[in-house]
Amino acid sequence: MAEVIQGGISKRGRFLGIKALQNKGRGNRYAVVVSSRVSKKAHERNTLKRRVREILRKSQKEAGLYGWDIVILCKAEALPLSFSELEREVKALFDAVTQNETSRHYIY
Repeated sequence: MAEVIQGGISKRGRFLGIKALQNKGRGNRYAVVVSSRVSKKAHERNTLKRRVREILRKSQKEAGLYGWDIVILCKAEALPLSFSELEREVKALFDAVTQNETSRHYIY
């Protein structure tokens, strides 16, 4: 995970951030990070992680990504979002990664 955070493609949206690094065809590997700064309540952090993981599971094929290590970084603003709003944000970040831009990019 440290390699992805230090050397990966970085994209940020309004509610989530993504770091992605190609892993030489070993399939996709995901990590979802929700800091205690997002919420002091563990059940809120875990709910957000579960929602994002489910979105990743559902959109894995349609994302067009294969052979990537992906870290999703959640912001505090993501807590009150509905499932569909989170899904829209994740898909926008995936689209930005597939464009293969190496510069920092903000999606709003």
